[in-house]
Amino acid sequence: MGKVGDTYPHSDTSEGSHGIRRRLDELHLFERDPFLLHRNPRTAKQGSSFPLPRYRKKIGLSDHILRPRSKRIHMNYICLAALSLTLPLFGQAPKLKPVPNPISDFSSETLTKDGFTALIKSDTLDGWSIKGSKADYSVKEGVIMGKGNNLRGNSFLCSDKTYGDFIYTFQFKFDHLAGNSGCMFRGLVNEKGRVNGYQCEGDNTPRSWTAGLYDEARRGWLFPSKSNKEHMATFTKQGKRTTKMTDWNQITIKCNGHHLQTWLNGELRIDYMDNDKENFTPEGFFGLQVHGGKSCDVSWRNIFVKELK
Repeated sequence: MGKVGDTYPHSDTSEGSHGIRRRLDELHLFERDPFLLHRNPRTAKQGSSFPLPRYRKKIGLSDHILRPRSKRIHMNYICLAALSLTLPLFGQAPKLKPVPNPISDFSSETLTKDGFTALIKSDTLDGWSIKGSKADYSVKEGVIMGKGNNLRGNSFLCSDKTYGDFIYTFQFKFDHLAGNSGCMFRGLVNEKGRVNGYQCEGDNTPRSWTAGLYDEARRGWLFPSKSNKEHMATFTKQGKRTTKMTDWNQITIKCNGHHLQTWLNGELRIDYMDNDKENFTPEGFFGLQVHGGKSCDVSWRNIFVKELK
């Protein structure tokens, strides 16, 4: 038996197996064929067939210095090739296709004409009740004000009526930039008496995730995904551009079956399909949140809903 580098019949007499490897690389046979050049002729099996005789003849390969790869190695290469095609997808932010806001005119007259119902009438909170901690909610001239100081746990002013598929719109603003808020939709109360379910975020921090989708007391963040840094960064960048930290923000929420969408000041923020059989919620209440903590001061107005048939 010869050693690595020895010459063999039908091979390049000056290069041995090293020259053969170089020739294979030049012809891209390593990339295209499920066969591996044996660097050690001692373990080569005579009679191993090479699938492309014309290439073997062209570069002077002897049958006994080539052998087929094992099925395991072959499958490993297939898996690596498939992975190489999918790697560019990991870490990329979901790209939302522009979707126009389903509402083009937010005036009370137009909304009423288009089939929307006002959920706040005059200076009364009839049709609403507080769940969770007891924040201070009041209404004046159609504006609901929610205040919480040293509040233990979140507080929600919730609609007594529940809704399934709908288009829901409202305006909100932070009266100071301490605390956190949001609006529940299709909200529920669990066996422990805690409000849970979908929440359209109100974020007054530099993160700027207002109109993001949070699953209160269940799965946490659904959109953006906290496992995707690029998605979070893209969502923050859009939020910084569209959120009005000290003025009124227009929010629109549309639910149609499993399809959940939000718009912030005219721009699409989330476009999400909830196919989680365990946690998908088809119907529930609206809830205006005063977040627990040292201080929270937030206002809402022009709250309208249109149920979809």
